Amino acid sequence: MTSLETFQQRLTDELSAYAAQQLATVEASYGAEAGKACQRLFDEVGTDTGRWCGLLTLVGYKFEGGTHPDMIIQAARAMEVMHASARLFDAGDAEAAQMGTYMAEITLANLEDAAETDRLKVLSILNRSSLLRLNGKTAHYEFLNPMHVGMVLAGADCHATDDITPFMQALGAGDTTAARQLAADLAGSWPTQALVALCDLQEARLANIAVSGQNSANVKE
Repeated sequence: MTSLETFQQRLTDELSAYAAQQLATVEASYGAEAGKACQRLFDEVGTDTGRWCGLLTLVGYKFEGGTHPDMIIQAARAMEVMHASARLFDAGDAEAAQMGTYMAEITLANLEDAAETDRLKVLSILNRSSLLRLNGKTAHYEFLNPMHVGMVLAGADCHATDDITPFMQALGAGDTTAARQLAADLAGSWPTQALVALCDLQEARLANIAVSGQNSANVKE
């Protein structure tokens, strides 16, 4: 099993355990209807088997030298829940979407191995990305957002997140040719091989979407 597959499996296991815990807590505390909304949330979480948002959160964290694997798994789990909430919001299920947003933000706000200032920055990133998503700029939410969250949790400053932004925008738009060129331009300050690997993953992801007939979630600039 590759390191990526190991991470995907661990994140999936974490999400399953978290879902069971939250479903029991929500239904016991708020009743059956709230429990149904919680079930819809985690059903939606389960549809994204590739764990793309979680992967990008991990990649951003590793790029910046993060050293707390258990913490970043929690953050990646929160980003998967937040991403599912965005899809539910788009589908008109406000109750399940809001529930997921609250769960994700509570998790990120209480990460024990991240500095308080970094946790505040993460919450600011999430809210700004939500506003951008409302205006159709989905790459900010689905690509920039998790990458920046991972980086900031490892202590990255705004210069580092600004540097990676054009690459992530190109990647989110599905323009992997431009992304590969930007990866080359970042040589020396970023691990080029890892950026190229992200391009490979995105190309495979888009190919799978095309084969399955799904609509790709590309940036709408």
